[in-house]
Amino acid sequence: MNKFIVKLAAIIFVNLLITTAGLAQENLFTVIALKGKVSAKATNAGDWKTINVGDKLFAGDKVKLGAKEYLGIAHTKGKTMELKTEGIFDVNELAAKIKKESGTLTKNFTKYLVSEMVVSGNKSKNMTMLGAVVRSLANNIKLTVTLNNNLLNPVLNASWTSLGEGKRYVFRLINPSNKTVYMEILNDTSFTLDMNSFNIQKDIPYKWFILGADNSTIVSDTASFSYLSDVKYKPVADSLEQLKSDFEDEEALLNQLIIASFFEQHKLYDEAIKVYENILQQAPDIQMFRQRYIDFLVNNGFSARAKQILAQE
Repeated sequence: MNKFIVKLAAIIFVNLLITTAGLAQENLFTVIALKGKVSAKATNAGDWKTINVGDKLFAGDKVKLGAKEYLGIAHTKGKTMELKTEGIFDVNELAAKIKKESGTLTKNFTKYLVSEMVVSGNKSKNMTMLGAVVRSLANNIKLTVTLNNNLLNPVLNASWTSLGEGKRYVFRLINPSNKTVYMEILNDTSFTLDMNSFNIQKDIPYKWFILGADNSTIVSDTASFSYLSDVKYKPVADSLEQLKSDFEDEEALLNQLIIASFFEQHKLYDEAIKVYENILQQAPDIQMFRQRYIDFLVNNGFSARAKQILAQE
C-alpha cells in the first residue's frame, strides 16, 4: 500500500512538472514590430536577450523596454497590442488583458501582417527594383503607379518617368470598347483626372497609357482601373466593418497596418496609401513601418513615391 502511494505521488509530481513546463512554453504572442533594443527573458533565465520581428513570447516570459522604445505584438487570439512606455512587462499579465478572441478574418490578416513584417525591410531589394526603373528611362516611358487598381472615388492619379527636360506627353483614357474617352497633352510627369467631368461607367475596366507628344512611337505600358459602385463595394465594406469590430482601438498603429493590408488585398491601393501615409505621419521614427510601406509601394508599382521615401532616409 505504501509503495502504491509513493508511486502515485511520484506520477502526480512528474505530471505536475510536465504540465508546468508545458505552460511555461505556451506561445502567447508574436513580435510584429519594434523600435530600439527591446529584450525578453524566459522564466528563471538570467540574461535578457534582444528580440526581433517574428520572435515568440511565451507564458512566463518578461519583456523590457527602454526609454522611447516600442513593441508591437500579436496574440494567438488574433488581437494586437502595443507597448510604448519604459519598463518591464509580464507576458502573462499582457495576455490576461486579451479577453475576446478575434474572428477568422482578423486572425488571417494578423497572420498575414506578421509574415509580411518578417520579410519586410530588405532595402537592397527595393533599391535594385527601383534602379531598374531608372535604367529603363532612355526612349521609354515607365508608369510609376500600379497597373491595376480599384477606385472608390472618381479620381485617377497617374504618374510616369520623364523623357527629359522640355518633353511633352499625351494622356489617353480608353473604355472597354477601345474608344478614347479622354485625351490631354501634358508638360508634367504626373496628372490627376477628375472623372466627374464625363460620364464614366462603374464596375467596368478602363485603360490608360502615356505616349510621347513629339514621338508617338514611345508608349508606356497600359494600366487599368475600375471605379466601384456601391453595390460592388458593399461586400468589401462589410468585411472591413467585420475586421474593425475586432479592434479595441481602430487607430492603433498595428490595426492600421492590418487595414492597409486589407485594402491592398482588394486592390484598393489608393485607400491603402492613405492609411500608410497616416501611419508614417503618426510614427515617423519607427523604421519598420516605413520599410513596410516602401515594400508595399515597390511590390505594387508605385516607384515614384517609394523613391521619395527612400531619399529621405
